[in-house]
Amino acid sequence: MHSVQPEHIDIKVESESALAWVQTHWGQATRLKLTWLTRDIPWVMAHNAASVTSLKRLELRLLQERSPTTAMLLTWLLAQAPQLQLLFLQHPTALVLPPIRHLSHLIVATSKFTDTCAASIRQLRNLQTLWLGMEGPEPIMSAVDLDLRSLPQLSDVCVDRLTLSGITLPRQCRMHWVGDGESMFLDIWSDNARQGQLHSINLQSDGSLLPEQFLDFLPLYFVESKCSVLQWRDMPQFGRPANPALFDAAHFCCLTHLKLMSRDINILLPQELPLQVLHVHARSLSIVFENPKEQAKRLQQLKVAYRTLRGADVFVLTGLMCGMGALISREAVAGADQYHGFLVNSGHMRGDAWKCPCGACLGCLQQVEGY
Repeated sequence: MHSVQPEHIDIKVESESALAWVQTHWGQATRLKLTWLTRDIPWVMAHNAASVTSLKRLELRLLQERSPTTAMLLTWLLAQAPQLQLLFLQHPTALVLPPIRHLSHLIVATSKFTDTCAASIRQLRNLQTLWLGMEGPEPIMSAVDLDLRSLPQLSDVCVDRLTLSGITLPRQCRMHWVGDGESMFLDIWSDNARQGQLHSINLQSDGSLLPEQFLDFLPLYFVESKCSVLQWRDMPQFGRPANPALFDAAHFCCLTHLKLMSRDINILLPQELPLQVLHVHARSLSIVFENPKEQAKRLQQLKVAYRTLRGADVFVLTGLMCGMGALISREAVAGADQYHGFLVNSGHMRGDAWKCPCGACLGCLQQVEGY
């Protein structure tokens, strides 16, 4: 074991000896994952630590360890990794990133996002994707104005429950937003929406409306977003049977993927809406398709779960899709025995078409680029 030089290392740091062993054996590692489980184990660099010149992917999950010494030694370690392409940091302390030349993907889950961290990110000239946020239950409020126009290769930025004072992206970069209704402020995201950069929204309602209240219309930030992917969960009762909520094609001209989950849903989908994937989960459900035949030609996947269904439009659309070669199958609804569910896939579609759209989280990078 003293001479082994593993290519992949994944270890939970439970003692100083474990950390010392890793430092003397990570010289040939291309992938390194360290997880702190207790706060009593400081990061101390071994005097005979190997150089990490082969390292391409580094994950540090500091679940308990919050020592400033860790941040200092982390900066030193990153400066020794010239081939590093992907960096995942959970709960870093006083993060300062050296200008790592080849770093393409950065994921930071932090409890405090500072101007110093923002300045470090702006030095990563070859950065392609950036994920910023918090994995805990509460959103983070930050006064940082994040200007990323100096990163010409940046393609996707995902902000997960992190409220910034402002964010500016390169023209070609796509914006992805995750959070609740209280943190969806138009003065922050409106510029990105107007420029067509707000690609996806993943919203979980905050529960501020009572269960018996209805939401008759789409919130203004949805209407102005021009997003392509919209997921809205745990909303109050949405629309009424006699007055369904309208997804106006003029405002949702780019919407290709739509997922709604609520107790009661009543919606109207115009024929001009460019939907390709539609997932709806509701106790009481009503969907009106303005022109089912035209929408069946465009829709690649329809996934529906309901206890009570009003109107026959869903079945009309399903029949038209099956007539065009789509396949229908029964869909189990977890934890809801009284619900009915089915999945309709177009002839060339296989499996679940709904995937994370952000392109910046660890799951997306593992699927697309094999990290």
